Amino acid sequence: MSLENRDAWASDADWQQGYQWIVELQANLMNGCVDRIVEMQERTYRLLDAALNGTVYAVDTPATSTTLAVVSPAIPDVPDSTAKASVRDNLEEIRALLEANGTSEVGIEDVLNLILMALA
Repeated sequence: MSLENRDAWASDADWQQGYQWIVELQANLMNGCVDRIVEMQERTYRLLDAALNGTVYAVDTPATSTTLAVVSPAIPDVPDSTAKASVRDNLEEIRALLEANGTSEVGIEDVLNLILMALA
């Protein structure tokens, strides 16, 4: 028998109070889950933003058992188009190097060497 069912309680007053507590407990359990999902989405965004756009993030306040970490800069609505040292910039630099050398066909080893040079 479910605790949300009226028949599980001795009186209507008990049922109303118990039902409110159960609904509040369910909301709290759901909020904890949603907070965790949002936190993981933000971590994934920051990981991709750092890799693709070169954005550097820092933890201002570490997470505790009751609060989420405070990370800066805040996630922007639109990524910064002037970010440097991103994967995109490095690949563009490699393309420019290949064109400057008149190279049209390269092996994977050549590409990896150029990536390492661009990252240095």
